[in-house]
Amino acid sequence: MRILGACSLGGAGHFNPLVAFLRAARRRGDEVLTVGPPALREMVEAAGLAFRAGGEPSEAQVAAIRERLPVAPAAEASVLGNRELFGRLATDAMLAGMEDAWDDWGPELVLRDPTEYASAVLAARTRTPVAQVAISLA
Repeated sequence: MRILGACSLGGAGHFNPLVAFLRAARRRGDEVLTVGPPALREMVEAAGLAFRAGGEPSEAQVAAIRERLPVAPAAEASVLGNRELFGRLATDAMLAGMEDAWDDWGPELVLRDPTEYASAVLAARTRTPVAQVAISLA
């Protein structure tokens, strides 16, 4: 089986929860590919996993939201982080690279970080099964 690990721009806290599952799949004989923003390459390859870079929003776009998060009321911070940062900016940036990986590699299962939405969009379009790995206690 071909398993695509999908990770957002969140870094180690978003990628590390996927590692045990991806390694177990590989030990089982499955083909595994992780798609994420370029900044994750070193971390993914250090975990011994294949990596393909997607896109990511510019630092200026991310910084504008990160600056507002600590001072915004909770409801507004949730919208900024979930909808604007991950749902809009990160998804828009990742979608073309994820589509390329999808077309070239043809995953049969997606294992995703819950804030990585480009893979969820493509899985829905192609009716590819999806599993989501929690990244926090929430």
